[in-house]
Amino acid sequence: MCSTDPKTCSPNISAWSLSRTAAPLGLFYLTEVLVGLTDLAVVGALGPQPLAAVGLAKTVVLAFLTIGGGVLSAALIFMAEDPAPERRSALARASILIALGFAALGFAVHWTMLALLPPAGYAPDLVAHYRAYGDVMVWAVAPALGLAICKNVLNAVGRTGGRASSPSSPPSSCWAISGSASC
Repeated sequence: MCSTDPKTCSPNISAWSLSRTAAPLGLFYLTEVLVGLTDLAVVGALGPQPLAAVGLAKTVVLAFLTIGGGVLSAALIFMAEDPAPERRSALARASILIALGFAALGFAVHWTMLALLPPAGYAPDLVAHYRAYGDVMVWAVAPALGLAICKNVLNAVGRTGGRASSPSSPPSSCWAISGSASC
């Protein structure tokens, strides 16, 4: 039986419990890939210039989402190490500032790309398509990172496994990994 201290929890990890815990995340990423393929298929029917512009804009935005999400994942580790509510609040505020910084950097890179593409020899049509798609996509960085922050906070307080942690119950990480209260 786990104590209320997550550091003393030694869960019984099996391939099945790990797969069951990771399956929703895997399905999310599969859905993300399928949506991306659908975008490219629809835009590809418009011609090579729009397809190239969408591919370029998605690459720029995805880079910020990937790096920003990775940086924000560190907050989840810190929240798990010290689950005190005031610590979680401080980490959530810091995460929001980091997400806003990444969003601002995303806008700066997008505008810089708009300035660099014509001198680099890209066709004006491609630059116009990049602008049209990128102007919309860059606005997705802050909300997507905000969703990552919410996910991290909910994971830290044990509200994502359908069971909340309380002082008398084992940590939610034990429940999520082993699927039972004893781990």
